[in-house]
Amino acid sequence: MFTIQDIPNVVGWLFGILPALGVMYWAWLSRGESWRLSVLCCGFLLVALGVWMAGLFIEIIDYIETLPAEKTGRDSVWAVLKNSSAIWLLFFPAAAGGVGVNLISAWLTTKKPSNG
Repeated sequence: MFTIQDIPNVVGWLFGILPALGVMYWAWLSRGESWRLSVLCCGFLLVALGVWMAGLFIEIIDYIETLPAEKTGRDSVWAVLKNSSAIWLLFFPAAAGGVGVNLISAWLTTKKPSNG
């Protein structure tokens, strides 16, 4: 089914991309009105998701580096696993956090329309 090399990609998609898309869809449901409280919540959720994923991939990389010397037979597998985790660590938190900060700043700079 999955090899050990697929773990970072599966973790990234299940715990990163899919929740981020769900949060962005929730922000989209606010009909482009940046003053809604849901936009602020989505921004904070995306920033938190980026921070959580960064911590998760840092832990995965630390775990790979501290494995006992018994891994010598599969050095290429561990190298691919570490490289995939590093790529996810670099790009996902920056993308999710960037969109989150953009939503927060849009909420902070938009005034609620008057009712009259």
